[in-house]
Amino acid sequence: MGPPVMPGAPLRGEGGGNIANVARGVASVAGGARHCQGHTRRVARAAMGTPAEAVSAGWTARPHTGHLGHAEPVQPPTRPEDQEFARLLIAAREHRGMSQESLAERSGVSVRAIRDLERGRVGRPRRQSAQLLAAGLGLAGARAREFLAAAGVAADPGTTSDGFCSLPPPPVLAGRQAELAALVAGVSAHDDGRPGGVVLISGQPGVGKTAVAVAAGYALADRFPDGQLFVSLHGADAAPLSPADALGQVLVALGAGPGLPTRLEERTALYRAQLHRRRVLLVLDDAASEAQVRQLLPVGGSLALVTARRRLAGLHVTDRVFLDVLDEAGAGRMVESIVGSQRCDAEPEAVGLLTAACGRLPLALRVAANRLASRPHWTLRQLVDRLADERRRLSELKAGDLSVRGPFEMSYGQLSGRAATLFRRLALLATGEFDGGLSAPLLGTGRCAADGPLDELVEASLIESTGPDRYRLHDLTRIFAACKLTADPASERDAARLRLDDFVLVTTIRAGAHFDADETVQTRLRRWDGGWTPGSRDEAARWLALESAQWLASLHRAAHEGRYALVVDVCEAMHWYSDRHHAAEVWPQVFTLGVQAARAGGLRAHEAQQRNYLGWALHICAGRRTAAVAEHESARAIAREAGDRKEEAWALMYLSWLQVREEPDEAIARCRDAVRLMAGARHVQGTAHARFYLGVVLHEAGRFAEAEDELREAEDGHLAQLVADGADVQAADGLGFVRLWRARNLLRLDSPQPALRKAQEAADGFREQRNPRGLARALLAAAEADAQQGDLRGAIRRLDVAADLFAQLAATRFEAESLLVAADLYERVGRRDRALATWERASELAAQIEGEQGRLLRERASRGSTAP
Repeated sequence: MGPPVMPGAPLRGEGGGNIANVARGVASVAGGARHCQGHTRRVARAAMGTPAEAVSAGWTARPHTGHLGHAEPVQPPTRPEDQEFARLLIAAREHRGMSQESLAERSGVSVRAIRDLERGRVGRPRRQSAQLLAAGLGLAGARAREFLAAAGVAADPGTTSDGFCSLPPPPVLAGRQAELAALVAGVSAHDDGRPGGVVLISGQPGVGKTAVAVAAGYALADRFPDGQLFVSLHGADAAPLSPADALGQVLVALGAGPGLPTRLEERTALYRAQLHRRRVLLVLDDAASEAQVRQLLPVGGSLALVTARRRLAGLHVTDRVFLDVLDEAGAGRMVESIVGSQRCDAEPEAVGLLTAACGRLPLALRVAANRLASRPHWTLRQLVDRLADERRRLSELKAGDLSVRGPFEMSYGQLSGRAATLFRRLALLATGEFDGGLSAPLLGTGRCAADGPLDELVEASLIESTGPDRYRLHDLTRIFAACKLTADPASERDAARLRLDDFVLVTTIRAGAHFDADETVQTRLRRWDGGWTPGSRDEAARWLALESAQWLASLHRAAHEGRYALVVDVCEAMHWYSDRHHAAEVWPQVFTLGVQAARAGGLRAHEAQQRNYLGWALHICAGRRTAAVAEHESARAIAREAGDRKEEAWALMYLSWLQVREEPDEAIARCRDAVRLMAGARHVQGTAHARFYLGVVLHEAGRFAEAEDELREAEDGHLAQLVADGADVQAADGLGFVRLWRARNLLRLDSPQPALRKAQEAADGFREQRNPRGLARALLAAAEADAQQGDLRGAIRRLDVAADLFAQLAATRFEAESLLVAADLYERVGRRDRALATWERASELAAQIEGEQGRLLRERASRGSTAP
């Protein structure tokens, strides 16, 4: 027996523990307490008619002198408010003909607590105890409200008549207005027009599923006049609420009365009978599985909003809502709603950095904002700086008992061993966006064996499926995975990383090989085993683009580890792909690694080639002309020393293009030497390329008639190569660019009609080859031919398409120069507005180009945009 209660002492239950530690209370609802209407399992069972005695009433026990099974004479309490509640309790119990023992059995409140309430030995009951007593007494409507008011319990808006399992307080829903509106609007209707159904709201831990469901419950309350209920299913706990216990809670809330059946089937039948002809909204929060909620799904005109971290693919639902992290604006509004607009307006940049550090995850944003709100003297930048270190970020994202790590830990703890291993090793990836094929090398298995763990992570909402075999691991989840990975043995981590790099780099070689028709190169590249082979050039291009961060990171690691032959072959495979997919930030570093690997590995035969590739990247992608010249000069010297005529010819071609404007005669002479070297090496396609370069430098030197002769020879050479070898991406692209330059050259020879024909042929070829860069330039040449012939409408039509294509391309000197031509054309055909916009875009591109070339392009753009 417990001691008497001293004034101010905490209320304690029969077991001597603090009641707050016994009750199954409160979890987060979008940063507030997640309103848990469930109680301890003992309380829930008691409330549902099982003979277990509950401790949730929260009173201090006094020595019991009566006899069990017999009510003692009741002595009235002394305080007026206690007298009123005691009077109602006694009257309601006697009206039902119930003893204190029978009320205890039916309500789940202990006999001792009921006796003390009626005698006035303790104050008014806690909210949950009052609700249990009202349910046990079968009170409803006005009588229930009067009873609860006497207990000091105010009913929440929109609750059921007895207040049990009521919705939590409305959350502050910043940044989710669009999702809430869509959910409310999408609630399906039955044939008779009444709303109803099942909506599953899923998403990763901390994304705000409960907040959206509760907000929807309030928004839809008027459409469900018979009540709105909330049941926490504790799906992330080690022992989730059983379907029978969950049904018991709902039945009590629906006023099913005392003596609930104990069998699940009987409770399900009673539940459905209770819902018959009613319209009730149920929020079933944090479901663990389909089986846990299947018996709770409503019938008739009622609606269930089910929240779950898992996708619950086996559950038949009316609609599925997947919540992602907030967008940038919504994340900012959420921080402002807690921290205040004054502090956020004072540091707008810090707000953006803070939301980015939190991965725009609502729980993380709320935790961070709560920390700031509780520290009014902190600047936002102070917290941003504390979150900068990813190793400490999860530890910093903790405010009181609210943390980001907790929900992640619960979801991680429910994974199978293989899925948990894969989750940890996903932290080895360069980014959170990844191809599903990477799961196999991470696990050290075949792809089929890796699919199961991958699907399990999707089902658990720890990763998100974003497209066909594409997945995303959100920022904070990735940091959590990295924290977990540190506990793995270093040897296992290193082995997984090595398997990953091998797979990625060999796949990169196989993908790049789709763009290189040289049989010698193809044979060399086939020596590498493993990886994945794309089935087409389009598939290869898609993989290389989507996994660029990953293969670049793997390439850097391979270079650092001294795997020189592999690095050189990856760079070789990327050469012709890079020619079609310019990226200023990628190719200079790729081919720098190639040069360094060839030199460090003693691969002298490949060094000249890699230096030519690097010179091209420095010139075309980065605009670094002087550095490009130095690389090509070195390549020429190494190739001459090695007797490599082909590579020496390529060095001469590149150098001629770089020098044509300053030294046109020298550039022409070098191109003629390149033609001679290629022809001497009996390289048909190489000879066609050399004649093309010669035609271009002659054009740039103003020698248009000579240029036409060389360009015609080059076109014939590429056509012959295509006839001999069939589909050849290099020859097809080479043919397109030759025809493009012939169109430009014919325009200078005042032959607009032949120029238009060549431009259209070039455009058709580039379109067939799916080469947007070449297509945009060909359309620009065709537009110029239209304008020269007076067809201004045709010129504008082609210009508009070309300008849209240029807007999608990476910034290079060619794009900037082409846009300047387009702007001049717009001006000539009377479209001043488009001319100004195009000059502005050209100026933006020129600003990203280094050195003298960038400066000259910016000056040209400025002159055009300021011309009267």
